Amino acid sequence: MDDNSECGTCKHCIGGECLYIGDGEWCDPADCCNGEICCDPDESCCTDSGVDDPYCCPDSETCCDGECYNTTTQKCCPGGSSDDFKCDSDETCCEGNCCSPNDCCVDGQCINNGEECGTDQTCCEGSCCALPKCCIGGNCTTPSWLPNGSVSVSADPTVVNAVNSALNNIPGVNVSLTGLSFSASCNLKKCCEPAGTLGNQTCADGTLTISTTIGKTTVWGSPPIAVSLGTENWGVSFTAFAGVWVEGELSASGTAGNFTDDCGTGCVYGSGSISATGSVSAGGYGCCCVITFGEPHCGEAEVSGTASISFTGTVRNNQCGNCDGVNGSIELGDIVFTGTATMGGLSASLGPYVIYDNPNS
Repeated sequence: MDDNSECGTCKHCIGGECLYIGDGEWCDPADCCNGEICCDPDESCCTDSGVDDPYCCPDSETCCDGECYNTTTQKCCPGGSSDDFKCDSDETCCEGNCCSPNDCCVDGQCINNGEECGTDQTCCEGSCCALPKCCIGGNCTTPSWLPNGSVSVSADPTVVNAVNSALNNIPGVNVSLTGLSFSASCNLKKCCEPAGTLGNQTCADGTLTISTTIGKTTVWGSPPIAVSLGTENWGVSFTAFAGVWVEGELSASGTAGNFTDDCGTGCVYGSGSISATGSVSAGGYGCCCVITFGEPHCGEAEVSGTASISFTGTVRNNQCGNCDGVNGSIELGDIVFTGTATMGGLSASLGPYVIYDNPNS
Protein backbone atom coordinates (compact mmCIF):
# COMPACT_ATOMS: atom_id res chain seq x y z
CA MET A 1 0.00 0.00 0.00
CA ASP A 2 1.48 3.33 -1.02
CA ASP A 3 -1.50 5.56 -1.63
CA ASN A 4 -2.48 7.88 1.16
CA SER A 5 -6.04 8.02 -0.21
CA GLU A 6 -6.51 4.37 0.75
CA CYS A 7 -5.84 5.12 4.40
CA GLY A 8 -9.11 6.93 5.00
CA THR A 9 -9.19 8.89 8.22
CA CYS A 10 -5.71 7.72 9.23
CA LYS A 11 -4.41 10.17 6.62
CA HIS A 12 -0.93 8.77 5.92
CA CYS A 13 0.56 5.61 4.47
CA ILE A 14 3.98 4.95 5.94
CA GLY A 15 5.91 1.74 5.48
CA GLY A 16 2.88 0.05 3.90
CA GLU A 17 0.67 0.80 6.93
CA CYS A 18 -1.98 3.41 7.50
CA LEU A 19 -0.68 5.54 10.37
CA TYR A 20 -1.82 8.78 11.88
CA ILE A 21 0.54 11.42 13.15
CA GLY A 22 -0.71 13.21 16.19
CA ASP A 23 0.98 14.90 19.10
CA GLY A 24 4.27 14.36 17.36
CA GLU A 25 3.94 10.56 17.05
CA TRP A 26 2.67 7.93 14.68
CA CYS A 27 0.01 5.54 15.98
CA ASP A 28 -1.33 2.18 14.93
CA PRO A 29 -4.78 2.24 13.24
CA ALA A 30 -6.23 0.39 16.23
CA ASP A 31 -5.27 3.34 18.41
CA CYS A 32 -6.40 5.97 15.96
CA CYS A 33 -9.45 7.66 17.50
CA ASN A 34 -11.88 9.09 14.97
CA GLY A 35 -8.96 9.93 12.68
CA GLU A 36 -8.06 12.86 14.88
CA ILE A 37 -6.12 11.77 17.95
CA CYS A 38 -3.99 8.86 19.07
CA CYS A 39 -4.99 6.92 22.18
CA ASP A 40 -2.59 4.81 24.22
CA PRO A 41 -3.10 1.03 24.01
CA ASP A 42 -4.67 0.98 27.49
CA GLU A 43 -7.04 3.83 26.62
CA SER A 44 -10.35 3.71 24.75
CA CYS A 45 -11.63 6.05 22.11
CA CYS A 46 -14.71 8.05 23.09
CA THR A 47 -16.76 9.68 20.36
CA ASP A 48 -20.34 10.76 19.80
CA SER A 49 -22.12 12.13 16.80
CA GLY A 50 -23.03 15.23 18.77
CA VAL A 51 -19.48 15.84 20.12
CA ASP A 52 -16.95 17.69 17.97
CA ASP A 53 -13.76 16.43 19.57
CA PRO A 54 -13.13 12.79 20.51
CA TYR A 55 -11.66 11.75 23.84
CA CYS A 56 -9.27 9.08 25.01
CA CYS A 57 -10.67 7.48 28.16
CA PRO A 58 -8.21 5.94 30.65
CA ASP A 59 -8.44 2.22 31.37
CA SER A 60 -10.53 2.80 34.54
CA GLU A 61 -13.19 4.60 32.53
CA THR A 62 -15.35 4.00 29.50
CA CYS A 63 -17.30 6.15 27.08
CA CYS A 64 -20.87 7.30 27.62
CA ASP A 65 -22.30 9.53 24.91
CA GLY A 66 -18.96 11.24 24.29
CA GLU A 67 -18.08 11.53 27.98
CA CYS A 68 -15.70 9.35 29.95
CA TYR A 69 -17.06 7.89 33.18
CA ASN A 70 -15.71 5.71 35.97
CA THR A 71 -17.25 2.24 35.71
CA THR A 72 -16.74 1.61 39.43
CA THR A 73 -18.46 4.69 40.84
CA GLN A 74 -20.73 5.75 37.97
CA LYS A 75 -23.31 4.45 35.52
CA CYS A 76 -23.90 5.57 31.97
CA CYS A 77 -27.25 7.31 31.54
CA PRO A 78 -27.48 8.74 28.01
CA GLY A 79 -30.35 10.47 26.31
CA GLY A 80 -31.59 12.72 29.08
CA SER A 81 -30.98 15.78 31.15
CA SER A 82 -28.60 14.34 33.78
CA ASP A 83 -25.25 16.03 34.13
CA ASP A 84 -22.72 14.58 31.67
CA PHE A 85 -25.05 11.57 31.13
CA LYS A 86 -23.69 9.86 34.24
CA CYS A 87 -25.29 8.52 37.44
CA ASP A 88 -23.74 7.39 40.70
CA SER A 89 -23.30 3.63 41.03
CA ASP A 90 -26.20 3.28 43.50
CA GLU A 91 -28.57 5.24 41.27
CA THR A 92 -30.78 3.99 38.46
CA CYS A 93 -30.86 5.48 35.00
CA CYS A 94 -34.40 6.50 34.13
CA GLU A 95 -34.49 7.62 30.51
CA GLY A 96 -31.76 10.19 31.10
CA ASN A 97 -32.65 10.96 34.72
CA CYS A 98 -30.75 9.52 37.68
CA CYS A 99 -33.07 8.01 40.29
CA SER A 100 -32.03 7.39 43.88
CA PRO A 101 -32.14 3.79 45.19
CA ASN A 102 -35.53 4.43 46.81
CA ASP A 103 -37.05 5.87 43.67
CA CYS A 104 -38.74 4.04 40.87
CA CYS A 105 -38.63 4.93 37.18
CA VAL A 106 -42.13 5.52 35.82
CA ASP A 107 -42.54 7.06 32.35
CA GLY A 108 -39.08 8.59 32.48
CA GLN A 109 -39.65 10.19 35.88
CA CYS A 110 -38.13 9.33 39.24
CA ILE A 111 -41.06 8.58 41.55
CA ASN A 112 -40.37 8.58 45.28
CA ASN A 113 -40.80 5.11 46.87
CA GLY A 114 -42.49 3.78 43.77
CA GLU A 115 -45.84 5.18 44.87
CA GLU A 116 -46.85 5.53 41.23
CA CYS A 117 -45.95 1.97 40.24
CA GLY A 118 -49.60 0.96 40.20
CA THR A 119 -51.96 -1.31 42.08
CA ASP A 120 -50.35 -4.46 43.50
CA GLN A 121 -46.92 -3.39 42.30
CA THR A 122 -43.77 -2.51 44.18
CA CYS A 123 -40.62 -0.64 43.26
CA CYS A 124 -37.51 -2.79 42.99
CA GLU A 125 -34.34 -0.80 42.41
CA GLY A 126 -35.88 1.22 39.63
CA SER A 127 -38.33 -1.35 38.26
CA CYS A 128 -41.95 -1.92 39.17
CA CYS A 129 -42.65 -5.51 40.23
CA ALA A 130 -46.22 -6.71 39.67
CA LEU A 131 -47.55 -9.29 42.13
CA PRO A 132 -46.96 -12.15 42.59
CA LYS A 133 -43.41 -11.12 41.72
CA CYS A 134 -41.36 -9.68 44.57
CA CYS A 135 -38.18 -7.68 44.81
CA ILE A 136 -35.64 -10.32 45.86
CA GLY A 137 -31.96 -9.50 45.59
CA GLY A 138 -32.73 -6.41 43.53
CA ASN A 139 -34.68 -8.35 40.89
CA CYS A 140 -38.38 -8.87 40.21
CA THR A 141 -38.67 -12.56 40.99
CA THR A 142 -41.52 -15.05 41.22
CA PRO A 143 -40.91 -16.91 44.49
CA SER A 144 -40.86 -20.70 44.55
CA TRP A 145 -41.54 -23.21 47.31
CA LEU A 146 -38.47 -24.53 49.11
CA PRO A 147 -38.16 -27.24 51.80
CA ASN A 148 -37.98 -25.82 55.29
CA GLY A 149 -37.77 -28.67 57.81
CA SER A 150 -40.68 -30.33 59.60
CA VAL A 151 -43.35 -29.26 62.05
CA SER A 152 -46.42 -30.72 63.73
CA VAL A 153 -49.85 -29.93 62.32
CA SER A 154 -53.38 -30.75 63.42
CA ALA A 155 -56.31 -32.12 61.48
CA ASP A 156 -58.74 -29.77 59.79
CA PRO A 157 -62.04 -30.03 61.73
CA THR A 158 -64.01 -29.68 58.50
CA VAL A 159 -62.42 -32.84 57.11
CA VAL A 160 -62.87 -34.76 60.38
CA ASN A 161 -66.54 -33.73 60.58
CA ALA A 162 -67.13 -34.84 56.98
CA VAL A 163 -65.69 -38.29 57.76
CA ASN A 164 -67.78 -38.59 60.93
CA SER A 165 -70.91 -37.58 59.07
CA ALA A 166 -70.33 -40.24 56.39
CA LEU A 167 -69.67 -42.99 58.94
CA ASN A 168 -72.68 -42.02 61.04
CA ASN A 169 -74.91 -42.60 58.02
CA ILE A 170 -74.40 -46.30 58.69
CA PRO A 171 -77.60 -47.30 60.48
CA GLY A 172 -77.04 -47.80 64.19
CA VAL A 173 -73.53 -46.31 64.16
CA ASN A 174 -72.79 -43.20 66.19
CA VAL A 175 -69.09 -42.40 66.34
CA SER A 176 -66.91 -39.35 66.79
CA LEU A 177 -63.52 -39.84 65.21
CA THR A 178 -60.63 -37.62 66.18
CA GLY A 179 -57.68 -36.65 64.06
CA LEU A 180 -54.06 -37.62 64.47
CA SER A 181 -51.26 -36.33 62.26
CA PHE A 182 -47.62 -37.24 62.21
CA SER A 183 -44.55 -35.11 61.57
CA ALA A 184 -45.24 -32.94 58.57
CA SER A 185 -43.00 -31.60 55.84
CA CYS A 186 -42.80 -27.84 55.63
CA ASN A 187 -42.30 -25.67 52.54
CA LEU A 188 -41.44 -21.96 52.55
CA LYS A 189 -41.97 -19.32 49.88
CA LYS A 190 -41.30 -15.60 49.86
CA CYS A 191 -44.28 -13.37 49.29
CA CYS A 192 -44.77 -9.69 48.74
CA GLU A 193 -47.44 -7.44 50.20
CA PRO A 194 -48.92 -4.76 47.95
CA ALA A 195 -47.01 -2.25 50.06
CA GLY A 196 -43.77 -3.97 49.05
CA THR A 197 -42.93 -5.67 52.34
CA LEU A 198 -41.28 -9.02 51.85
CA GLY A 199 -42.72 -11.83 53.96
CA ASN A 200 -43.04 -15.61 54.08
CA GLN A 201 -45.68 -18.11 53.09
CA THR A 202 -45.41 -21.50 54.75
CA CYS A 203 -47.18 -24.76 54.01
CA ALA A 204 -46.83 -27.65 56.44
CA ASP A 205 -48.67 -30.89 55.78
CA GLY A 206 -48.48 -34.54 56.70
CA THR A 207 -50.39 -37.80 56.72
CA LEU A 208 -53.71 -37.76 58.53
CA THR A 209 -55.26 -40.77 60.27
CA ILE A 210 -58.63 -40.55 62.00
CA SER A 211 -60.03 -43.65 63.63
CA THR A 212 -61.96 -45.21 66.47
CA THR A 213 -62.74 -48.77 67.56
CA ILE A 214 -66.30 -49.89 68.15
CA GLY A 215 -67.76 -53.06 69.55
CA LYS A 216 -70.23 -55.21 67.67
CA THR A 217 -72.88 -52.81 66.44
CA THR A 218 -75.99 -54.03 64.69
CA VAL A 219 -76.48 -52.20 61.44
CA TRP A 220 -79.66 -54.01 60.44
CA GLY A 221 -81.94 -56.56 62.05
CA SER A 222 -84.54 -57.87 59.68
CA PRO A 223 -88.21 -58.39 60.53
CA PRO A 224 -89.28 -62.07 60.61
CA ILE A 225 -89.04 -63.61 57.13
CA ALA A 226 -91.46 -66.44 56.31
CA VAL A 227 -89.72 -69.16 54.28
CA SER A 228 -91.43 -72.09 52.58
CA LEU A 229 -89.52 -74.71 50.65
CA GLY A 230 -90.73 -77.76 48.79
CA THR A 231 -94.38 -78.80 48.51
CA GLU A 232 -97.26 -78.75 50.92
CA ASN A 233 -96.68 -82.36 52.03
CA TRP A 234 -92.93 -82.53 51.58
CA GLY A 235 -90.99 -79.38 52.35
CA VAL A 236 -89.88 -76.82 54.80
CA SER A 237 -91.73 -73.93 56.37
CA PHE A 238 -90.03 -71.74 58.92
CA THR A 239 -89.36 -68.17 60.01
CA ALA A 240 -85.91 -66.69 59.31
CA PHE A 241 -84.17 -63.84 61.11
CA ALA A 242 -81.15 -62.10 59.59
CA GLY A 243 -78.86 -59.32 60.67
CA VAL A 244 -75.84 -57.24 59.64
CA TRP A 245 -73.31 -55.87 62.09
CA VAL A 246 -70.02 -54.02 62.04
CA GLU A 247 -67.23 -54.07 64.59
CA GLY A 248 -63.56 -53.22 64.92
CA GLU A 249 -61.76 -50.09 63.75
CA LEU A 250 -63.51 -47.43 61.70
CA SER A 251 -60.91 -45.23 60.07
CA ALA A 252 -60.16 -42.78 57.32
CA SER A 253 -56.97 -41.35 55.89
CA GLY A 254 -55.90 -38.16 54.18
CA THR A 255 -53.74 -35.13 54.75
CA ALA A 256 -53.60 -32.39 57.34
CA GLY A 257 -51.90 -29.05 56.81
CA ASN A 258 -51.50 -25.46 57.84
CA PHE A 259 -50.93 -22.55 55.46
CA THR A 260 -49.53 -19.35 56.98
CA ASP A 261 -49.23 -16.19 54.96
CA ASP A 262 -47.41 -13.07 56.14
CA CYS A 263 -48.76 -11.24 53.11
CA GLY A 264 -52.39 -12.32 53.35
CA THR A 265 -54.71 -14.67 55.19
CA GLY A 266 -53.65 -18.22 56.00
CA CYS A 267 -55.81 -21.25 56.81
CA VAL A 268 -55.76 -24.86 57.88
CA TYR A 269 -56.19 -27.31 55.04
CA GLY A 270 -56.46 -31.01 54.41
CA SER A 271 -58.31 -33.84 52.74
CA GLY A 272 -59.89 -37.12 53.78
CA SER A 273 -61.42 -40.25 52.33
CA ILE A 274 -62.72 -43.55 53.67
CA SER A 275 -61.38 -46.59 51.90
CA ALA A 276 -62.49 -49.31 54.34
CA THR A 277 -64.37 -49.82 57.57
CA GLY A 278 -64.27 -52.39 60.32
CA SER A 279 -65.32 -55.98 59.86
CA VAL A 280 -68.77 -56.22 58.30
CA SER A 281 -70.64 -59.48 58.98
CA ALA A 282 -74.06 -60.88 58.15
CA GLY A 283 -75.93 -63.95 59.27
CA GLY A 284 -78.97 -65.22 61.15
CA TYR A 285 -81.03 -68.19 62.11
CA GLY A 286 -84.38 -69.78 61.33
CA CYS A 287 -87.01 -71.73 63.22
CA CYS A 288 -89.11 -73.54 63.96
CA CYS A 289 -90.93 -76.34 62.06
CA VAL A 290 -90.24 -78.68 59.15
CA ILE A 291 -93.12 -80.39 57.38
CA THR A 292 -92.12 -83.91 56.41
CA PHE A 293 -94.71 -86.25 54.95
CA GLY A 294 -97.27 -83.72 56.08
CA GLU A 295 -96.13 -83.87 59.70
CA PRO A 296 -94.42 -80.88 61.40
CA HIS A 297 -91.02 -81.45 62.97
CA CYS A 298 -89.62 -78.43 64.78
CA GLY A 299 -85.98 -77.41 64.83
CA GLU A 300 -83.53 -74.70 63.63
CA ALA A 301 -82.60 -73.61 60.14
CA GLU A 302 -79.29 -72.11 59.01
CA VAL A 303 -79.28 -68.58 57.64
CA SER A 304 -76.12 -67.15 56.05
CA GLY A 305 -75.60 -63.93 54.17
CA THR A 306 -73.31 -61.16 52.97
CA ALA A 307 -73.32 -57.41 53.15
CA SER A 308 -70.73 -54.75 52.38
CA ILE A 309 -70.24 -51.13 53.26
CA SER A 310 -68.43 -48.75 50.91
CA PHE A 311 -67.79 -45.05 50.60
CA THR A 312 -67.14 -42.84 47.60
CA GLY A 313 -65.52 -39.47 47.18
CA THR A 314 -63.00 -37.26 48.92
CA VAL A 315 -63.53 -34.05 50.81
CA ARG A 316 -60.93 -31.27 50.73
CA ASN A 317 -60.93 -28.02 52.64
CA ASN A 318 -58.53 -25.36 51.32
CA GLN A 319 -55.08 -26.25 49.98
CA CYS A 320 -51.49 -25.14 50.18
CA GLY A 321 -51.32 -21.54 48.99
CA ASN A 322 -55.03 -21.22 48.31
CA CYS A 323 -57.78 -20.93 50.92
CA ASP A 324 -60.54 -21.88 48.48
CA GLY A 325 -62.90 -23.56 50.95
CA VAL A 326 -64.60 -26.94 50.95
CA ASN A 327 -64.53 -29.08 47.82
CA GLY A 328 -65.99 -32.55 47.27
CA SER A 329 -67.82 -34.86 49.65
CA ILE A 330 -67.75 -38.36 51.13
CA GLU A 331 -70.86 -40.46 50.71
CA LEU A 332 -71.97 -43.80 52.07
CA GLY A 333 -72.91 -46.18 49.29
CA ASP A 334 -75.90 -48.53 49.28
CA ILE A 335 -75.85 -51.28 51.89
CA VAL A 336 -77.62 -54.41 50.64
CA PHE A 337 -78.05 -57.76 52.40
CA THR A 338 -78.43 -61.01 50.48
CA GLY A 339 -78.62 -64.38 52.14
CA THR A 340 -79.51 -68.04 51.95
CA ALA A 341 -81.77 -70.06 54.25
CA THR A 342 -81.06 -73.80 54.47
CA MET A 343 -83.01 -76.54 56.27
CA GLY A 344 -83.64 -80.18 55.66
CA GLY A 345 -81.34 -80.24 52.66
CA LEU A 346 -83.32 -77.52 50.92
CA SER A 347 -82.33 -73.87 50.51
CA ALA A 348 -83.83 -70.61 49.43
CA SER A 349 -82.46 -67.15 48.68
CA LEU A 350 -83.20 -64.23 50.96
CA GLY A 351 -83.26 -60.69 49.68
CA PRO A 352 -81.78 -58.60 48.41
CA TYR A 353 -82.78 -56.24 51.21
CA VAL A 354 -81.70 -52.61 51.04
CA ILE A 355 -80.41 -51.58 54.45
CA TYR A 356 -79.27 -48.10 53.40
CA ASP A 357 -80.27 -46.44 50.16
CA ASN A 358 -78.01 -43.58 49.10
CA PRO A 359 -80.33 -41.01 47.49
CA ASN A 360 -77.49 -39.84 45.25
CA SER A 361 -76.53 -43.24 43.87
